[in-house]
Amino acid sequence: MNQYFLLFFSLLTMKISFLLLNAVVVTLILVGCNNKSKSMHPVLVQADLMLESEPELVYSMLDTIILPESYPVGEFAHWCLLYSRAMDKCFKTHETDSLIKIAVNYYRKENDSMRLTESLYTFGRIRKELGDVKGAAVAFLESLDIARRLRYSMLTYKTSSQLGTIYLYEYMYDQADTLFHIAVDAASEMGHNSYMSYAQSYLAR
Repeated sequence: MNQYFLLFFSLLTMKISFLLLNAVVVTLILVGCNNKSKSMHPVLVQADLMLESEPELVYSMLDTIILPESYPVGEFAHWCLLYSRAMDKCFKTHETDSLIKIAVNYYRKENDSMRLTESLYTFGRIRKELGDVKGAAVAFLESLDIARRLRYSMLTYKTSSQLGTIYLYEYMYDQADTLFHIAVDAASEMGHNSYMSYAQSYLAR
């Protein structure tokens, strides 16, 4: 029993230490961004790396940046994308889609397919949250098309699952079936069994 307790305590200590180290790094980066230069590139790089594992911390550090719109246009667009994604991952309520539209428009203009498909997926998520199912479907369709051309398996899986769910609840069963098969294939490419099971559960209905 004591061995399990010591192991748990050790893991907890390591997790706390990791979070504290990240917080220190983020603080130093933010100080540099806000006080020493007119670039927030370092904090955006850090946010990209941490978004999947620490979305709350990423949201907090991006929210701390003063007047992000005053930075170079490309950095502001990247901030808009990351901030919107962090909000989505933290289940924070979106009252508008204005920020993610900035990212979509910028990456479309720059022909940055990778970030455009991520922006469109996030735009679709926000439009769906705001009650615009049709707008969400249009965004997901474009995101899916780009993600498949890029062989971006994770985003192909996410977007086809989202779109398949929309079609399912709109009674468009054939289209939904096609999309969930796409999701299964993408999950298979990643070797992600739980994702495969999720998509297959819809096919079994």
